[in-house]
Amino acid sequence: MPAKPGELQIDEEEAAVIRDIFVSYVAGQTPREIAATLNARRVSPPRGRYWTASTLNGSLKRHNGIILNELYAGRIVWNRVRMIKDPDTGKRVSRPNPRSEWQSIDAPHLRIVEQELFAQAGVIKQERGGPIPCHTRKPKRVLSGLLKCGCCGAGMSVKDTRKGRQRIQCTQMKEAGTCDHRRAYDLDTVERTVLNGLKANLTTPDLIAAYVETYNEERKRLAAGLIANRSRIEKRLATTKREFDRIYQSYVKGFAEEADVRDTLIELKEERKRLEADLAAAEKPPESVALHPTALARYRQQVDDLQKALSADPSGDNREPINALRELVSAIMVLKTPPGAPIQVEVRGRLAALIGHQVFPAARMVGGKVVAEVRLPQIPQQITATWIA
Repeated sequence: MPAKPGELQIDEEEAAVIRDIFVSYVAGQTPREIAATLNARRVSPPRGRYWTASTLNGSLKRHNGIILNELYAGRIVWNRVRMIKDPDTGKRVSRPNPRSEWQSIDAPHLRIVEQELFAQAGVIKQERGGPIPCHTRKPKRVLSGLLKCGCCGAGMSVKDTRKGRQRIQCTQMKEAGTCDHRRAYDLDTVERTVLNGLKANLTTPDLIAAYVETYNEERKRLAAGLIANRSRIEKRLATTKREFDRIYQSYVKGFAEEADVRDTLIELKEERKRLEADLAAAEKPPESVALHPTALARYRQQVDDLQKALSADPSGDNREPINALRELVSAIMVLKTPPGAPIQVEVRGRLAALIGHQVFPAARMVGGKVVAEVRLPQIPQQITATWIA
C-alpha cells in the first residue's frame, strides 16, 4: 500500500486473473496453454513483456511461481531464501533455505483463491513436478545452446521425439505463444546442415583471415575520415562561438552600437545552430579496431581446429567439434520456412567481439548438401556464404 511499507492489499483486477489461472490449471490446462491464452488476451504479466510457463510453474525447491504462491490462499511465507555475495562476480545472489527455516503467518484478509482450489492445484503441481526426462538423459549435442529462433531471437528447445528423432521449436512460441515461428525442425537435419555448410566454407581459412585483415584496414581508413570531418565541424563551431562572444561583449561594454552588431550577431547565431546540428548528425567514428597479430593468429588456429574437428565423427564422447565450434560460433539462427521447405540457418561468429562488427563465420545454409558461394562486399561488413541444397 502507498506510504505503508510492508502492508499489502488486494488488486481486484489482478486477483481475477489469478483466479482464472487456478481454475484453468485445475481443469487440466497446462501452464503453456494458460500463458498463451493470457498473452492472446494481452493481459500484463507480473514482469517482462509476456507470460511464460515458468511464470506459473515456478520452482518446487524455491517454492515460487504463481501456482505455489501461498499468499493467494491467505498465508504469508518468508525467509525462503538468503542473499550471499558471489566471490567470483561480487554480485548478490539468492540461495534457498531449508524448509525448517521458513517462517509463515496466516493472513485470511489477503486470500483470493479458496483453500480447496489452491490445494487441488498443489497436488497437480506435485504430480507434474518431477525432473524433465529430456533434461536428465539427453546427451549434450554439438549445437546445444547455440540454436536461436530467426524471428524473435529466443532459444530453440526440444518439442518432441518422433521415430526416435528429436524435433526443436522456438521456445518463445512454445512457452508463451507470442512468436509466429511455429514450425518444428528435425534436430539431426539442422545439425547436418550446419556442419556440412561449415565444412564447405572452411576449405580456405587463409582467405578468411586475409579478409579480416582487409576489413580492419578499410575500417580504420573510414574512421580516419569520420574523425577529420568531426574535427573540422568542431573547430568551426568553436571559432563561431568565440566570434559571437567577442562582438556581443563589445556591445555590452559600449564599444559598439546595437545597429552595428545586430545583423552580424544574428548571422553568427544561425551559423552556430547549423554547426551544432551538423555535429549532432555527423557519424561518430567507430572504436579502435586494431587487431593484435596474436589475436589474428589465434583466429587462424581456431578455424583450422574446427576444420579438423568437423572431419572427425561428432557423435559419442568426441568433444572436439563441440569445443571448436564454440570458439568461433556465437549463435545459429534457424530461419522461418514453410512446412516441407528446406531448412535454412544463419551462422553468426564470435570474431565480432574482437573487431566490433559481424564477420565470418556468418553464413546462410539451405538444406543438407551444400554448394558454397562467397560474396565479398566492396566495403567489408561481413562474409556471407549462401549454400543451396
